[in-house]
Amino acid sequence: MSVFGCEGLHGSCAVKHCSMSAAAFIKRIYEDALMTLEKALVLRTCANNMADHCGLVWPATGAVECKHWQFTRKHENGLVGLLWGAGTSAFLSMHADARWIVCEVALADMIGLEESGMVKFPRAEVVHVGDKSSASHFISTHQADYASTPAPVVANIVLPVAEHVVSHEVFDVALISRADNSGGLLPAATPQSLQTATYGGTLSGENNSRLIAGYGSTETAGNNSDLIAGYGSTGTAGSDSSLVAGYGST
Repeated sequence: MSVFGCEGLHGSCAVKHCSMSAAAFIKRIYEDALMTLEKALVLRTCANNMADHCGLVWPATGAVECKHWQFTRKHENGLVGLLWGAGTSAFLSMHADARWIVCEVALADMIGLEESGMVKFPRAEVVHVGDKSSASHFISTHQADYASTPAPVVANIVLPVAEHVVSHEVFDVALISRADNSGGLLPAATPQSLQTATYGGTLSGENNSRLIAGYGSTETAGNNSDLIAGYGSTGTAGSDSSLVAGYGST
């Protein structure tokens, strides 16, 4: 089988004799990899009556949608929150009676905002409502359910052009959960991280990382990592790593 053999797609064959071109083969791998993580958990807070800053009353469970959705990087005209509960704390209410909401959002619906960890989306499914501790614990214990591997994952939606703005303190559900569970029931660190990016994005990962990026992207990872990138991308990885890239890539 050649370097770009397509066993499992059209039988074992070389690309030059296969109806699927190398370009289509790479595109298929890229799309299949993204499908392994179709949804993610997002954390946000509301007032004790479940109303957000725009007056929308969130349900205790089930679907919620913004009726005035606009595809912009502004907080208005959309639902917002912290992807995987990690990032700036600027938009989380620390009031004692605040309701902490965990919702499930399709990655395809997300827009990365300028603030660290913040994403915007038109619709979501509320899966947990509680306090800071319970919401943090929910995300920490359910992250693995959203990955193709048994290890917990961290997904970063990186959009080109947008600059991340550092504001307020950093919030991380993993830190809250470990503080509440000093008995060691939760893992102290995530063995593998999964990062996804759109076209032209830049991803960096440590050892045991899995990076998936679009065309014209740059990926850098440590040992034992998997990198998948589109055409014209640059990928660098340590020993025992696998790289899959399209034409014009290095």
